[in-house]
Amino acid sequence: MRAKGLTLIEFIIAILILGIVAGVAAAWLDKGLLAGAVSTNIVERSWHARLALQRIANDLLFLSSFSNTSSTSMINFTDVNGSTDSYTLSGGSILRNGTSVANYINNLNFNYVDSSFNYTSNMSQVMCIYIFANVTMPPGESSHGVLPLQTIVCPRRLQ
Repeated sequence: MRAKGLTLIEFIIAILILGIVAGVAAAWLDKGLLAGAVSTNIVERSWHARLALQRIANDLLFLSSFSNTSSTSMINFTDVNGSTDSYTLSGGSILRNGTSVANYINNLNFNYVDSSFNYTSNMSQVMCIYIFANVTMPPGESSHGVLPLQTIVCPRRLQ
């Protein structure tokens, strides 16, 4: 008669099957954790860029004067309180008076429009300012690796 219990071969096969199941589960879990980390990174990058664009728009809303620069990625202005401010793109960061307000930006443009919403370079005709920014996404995310953002501000002094 055979004794009750598992033979060594049955035991090894059971351990082997458990190992395969554990390996598949670990790979699946790893992909899920990686997707969560990338999603968090995307949300953080876009949130910081949106916040920076909103801050620029809020500052420009109360400008009293501004100067034309040779670069569309920079704007210098004076607000109604007499404070001089500037926004520029440098090394992938939006800088406000030299202090970083957003990172992972690969493009920042200020375009000026007149009362008919036609682009103009004549500063005396400017009614509104379009602000465009491109946020660099982590590799493999979004169709081109870039999230385009834009806003428009019509400063009260110019209306």
